[in-house]
Amino acid sequence: DDYLTAEESMSKALQIWDSEPRWYAMAAEMAADYEKRVAYYQKAIELEPEYVGHYLALGKQQLTAKQGVTAVKSIDTALSLNPEYVDSWIQRALAKRALHRMPEALASINEALTLAPEHKEARKTAALLTFENGNYRESEKHLVTLLGQEPHDTELLALFARTLTAQKQSEEAMRVID
Repeated sequence: DDYLTAEESMSKALQIWDSEPRWYAMAAEMAADYEKRVAYYQKAIELEPEYVGHYLALGKQQLTAKQGVTAVKSIDTALSLNPEYVDSWIQRALAKRALHRMPEALASINEALTLAPEHKEARKTAALLTFENGNYRESEKHLVTLLGQEPHDTELLALFARTLTAQKQSEEAMRVID
């Protein structure tokens, strides 16, 4: 109920500040309906077409809604505006993964790691993608690096155990789980 009240309040605010793109972006985050979120982001883009964040946020929404092709288009627009924005490369990799285009997903995540080798989310995504692509040794390398920084991250530990199991190292995998 509070959520709907907040959405209604935001709608009223937009009637007053209808030329402020960041208000539309905030409204998109608050909207319960996918179509409304997209419409708000599109309005933000219309008002502020050079701002990478709007395209990236729209792409994330589209990816969540399983609209991979349109997500890639939005993310590619973000990358055309700023090709050094690591988060855009990560999202592009995830969108390409959703479209079952693994070589392109791997190329995108490698670009993210080239730009920012220590970026945790990029390395985590690289570990997942290389695992899914059957490159268990490469996945293990990414995970060892990450676990050196976050040794108690259960999601990383679970993927590490799966990576070891895939390499027929079941005993080592059991030690990781314990």
